[in-house]
Amino acid sequence: RDAQESRGLGDVYKRQMLRIEKLCLAVGFTHEQTAHLMTGKPLPYNGELYSDEYRRKFKTNDVTAKVGTNNGKLILAIDGLHIGEWFKKQFERLQQNVGLKPIQKKNKGFKL
Repeated sequence: RDAQESRGLGDVYKRQMLRIEKLCLAVGFTHEQTAHLMTGKPLPYNGELYSDEYRRKFKTNDVTAKVGTNNGKLILAIDGLHIGEWFKKQFERLQQNVGLKPIQKKNKGFKL
């Protein structure tokens, strides 16, 4: 690789790191916990995590959070699941506990 290409990849990685750091803070991890996660080490966690998509907090008991990669992108995972999928499962479980059927999201694709 030439120097220009390598520099570009470094910029992409830095942007991903910043995005993940902001996400960790937004869902409810402290600055110290976020710093730990950014090292790539797993973090045992008990408490609440906030989902902007579902606009609510979800309680956690003995979960493990970790920043890792998936298809070359940095992701935040809870118990091995991408955080978006983890929140979706928690929301579906909450709906079942309340006696509601899970809402099927409509395909957001384009109609031709």
